Amino acid sequence: MVGEVPTAEADICAGSGATQSDAQWVLSGYALTFGIVLVAAGRAGDLWGRGGIVIMVVICALGVAVNVQRDRVKAARVDAVAA
Repeated sequence: MVGEVPTAEADICAGSGATQSDAQWVLSGYALTFGIVLVAAGRAGDLWGRGGIVIMVVICALGVAVNVQRDRVKAARVDAVAA
C-alpha cells in the first residue's frame, strides 16, 4: 500500500501544486501512522485475542455508522429549513 504511492508522486504533485518535498512529508507521515496503527493493533490482538478485537471493531463500526447517519439527518434538516 505505501509502496505504490511513490510511483504516482510526480503526478500527484503536478495535480495538486505541491512540491516534491511536500509530497515526501505527506508520504512519510502516512507511513509512520500506518506503522503505529499496525503495531498498536498487533499489541491489542495479543492482549485481547481475535474475538475481543472483532467485537471492538464491530462496536466501532456501529458507532461510526450511527454518527454518519446522524450527520445526514442534520444535513437534511438544514436543507429543509433553508428551502
